[in-house]
Amino acid sequence: MSNYTTSATTSLSLPLSGALDLSVIIPTNRPKNNERNKTAISLYITQNGIYQPIGCYVYSIPNASNEIYSTILNNSNENLVDLTKKMSAILSKRYNSPTYVNLNGSFSIEEFTPLIGDVISFIEENFNSSIENE
Repeated sequence: MSNYTTSATTSLSLPLSGALDLSVIIPTNRPKNNERNKTAISLYITQNGIYQPIGCYVYSIPNASNEIYSTILNNSNENLVDLTKKMSAILSKRYNSPTYVNLNGSFSIEEFTPLIGDVISFIEENFNSSIENE
């Protein structure tokens, strides 16, 4: 583990999609709102366990005016690409940081909004715990 990042994992359960494994790698120092952060946030969400082929993988980065640019690193079905790009853009915009997001599985649009909330809560918890451990 680097001095610049910390990692955490958890399991979530969604009504339609079932159990999900979630892993994040976040900067050790909480990103500041008014500064561009150089350390990327990496998020991996899988329904199928950790030993599955990579799902949709997207890299996003905010520019100086907080517009988000995304590129697909690994393609998938159209629905999964859209959801992965949205998740990546939301995290990049919220934390003003580059993000790598990988979604693997089958997700419904109805569950996606609560999933975003769960992911942000998990990231916030881990930022808070890394502050307490300093």
